[in-house]
Amino acid sequence: MKPANKISKLEFKKKIQKSSDLSDLFFHMIKYYSKNILEEMVREYRFHPSRRWRFDLAWVNKKIAVECDGGQFKALGGRHNTDADREKINTATQMGWRVLRFSGTQIKSDPMGCIGVLKKTLEGGFDK
Repeated sequence: MKPANKISKLEFKKKIQKSSDLSDLFFHMIKYYSKNILEEMVREYRFHPSRRWRFDLAWVNKKIAVECDGGQFKALGGRHNTDADREKINTATQMGWRVLRFSGTQIKSDPMGCIGVLKKTLEGGFDK
């Protein structure tokens, strides 16, 4: 018998196929595959004091954020391929944030690779 908070692989795959919100999908993938890194994570974290910018997922104490970029196949690359998005990421970097960006294709085709990059970053990068 599976624990109440654990879903079956089939249920999980169905959730992946139905999900249209990439940040929600990535959150559930982390929850399914690597729950231990969720402890300090904040969803939709507003990191700038005056702008309405938010990170999809953030580990505030470590100043590490994840942005899930959708719309890569839309004309002109969707909203994540704009100067406004570059301004957001550049400003976050100036504020000391490390921002990881994953495309929908990366998240759906290689969730363990994306989670691996995130875990390595949370652990201190290539030094460990």
